[in-house]
Amino acid sequence: MGVAIIGSVATAIYRATVELPSGLPGSASTVARDGLPSAVHSAGLLDGPIGEQLLVAAREAFVSGVHAAAVFGAAVFVAMGVASLAVFRQLRPYGEDNEPGDEGTAEPDEQEENGEPSAVELAAVCR
Repeated sequence: MGVAIIGSVATAIYRATVELPSGLPGSASTVARDGLPSAVHSAGLLDGPIGEQLLVAAREAFVSGVHAAAVFGAAVFVAMGVASLAVFRQLRPYGEDNEPGDEGTAEPDEQEENGEPSAVELAAVCR
């Protein structure tokens, strides 16, 4: 879904920024606004410098769209990282019953009822 949203941003920027050359036939103008592949195809069908002008304009608009989409994606990525850090920083590891600062202070009598060592004792041994 993220790729679709970023692609939509790039397409919207392309369509908003493409500056079609004057003298471009109406059908080619409509097709060229659809996207870069359509503009390249239309430019190939046109004779003379107008085809080259269309190709340059489409490439510039496409690059602008990709740059804007990359900045948008990076901003969303950073925002989600900050939000994740804020939310998950408050969580304690699953099954941890110690108070902060009590790491590794397991008492010898903290054994399971079946005689097996507790998770805290195993963690202390594994360090």
